[in-house]
Amino acid sequence: MYTVVDNLTVEGAGIMTIPFWIYSIILGIAFSAVMAVKTGKEERQIELELIEKEGEIYMKRLELEREKRGLTG
Repeated sequence: MYTVVDNLTVEGAGIMTIPFWIYSIILGIAFSAVMAVKTGKEERQIELELIEKEGEIYMKRLELEREKRGLTG
């Protein structure tokens, strides 16, 4: 027969018993970490697309300016 020694251990079982709400907190922290990483990757991708788009616009402006000045080579 098992006897309770304190809140976390059961004598004779040799295992720790942890309240359910602690598992919930650990799962919540893990979920938050996964979502933070996912969101960071998505934001980086959006930023790279925006930078690429701005670069294309800049290169078009340079090309138009060269054509205006007759420096097309």
